[in-house]
Amino acid sequence: MYEVKPEIQALVHFKRLNLMDHQWPMQKQFHTIFCRNVLIYFNRETQYSILTKFANYLPKDALLFLGHSESCPAEQTPFKLLKQTAYRRV
Repeated sequence: MYEVKPEIQALVHFKRLNLMDHQWPMQKQFHTIFCRNVLIYFNRETQYSILTKFANYLPKDALLFLGHSESCPAEQTPFKLLKQTAYRRV
């Protein structure tokens, strides 16, 4: 078993977010976004919309993790594939 130190726990927040909302309530950018096995339930147009929103919340070189059955086309989004499910914001 592992336990995360309290000072690290204080930096992590879990909240619900409706990906379909036009505006998201977050004010700050993230270092990493994990969105695993969610985009597969949306059509291509909505996937690109969500990926664009993710890009707006990630500074250059930040990371995005998707599920194994999901992809993020580099020519249509500001992400570069690093490894199977990991992308870097370019």
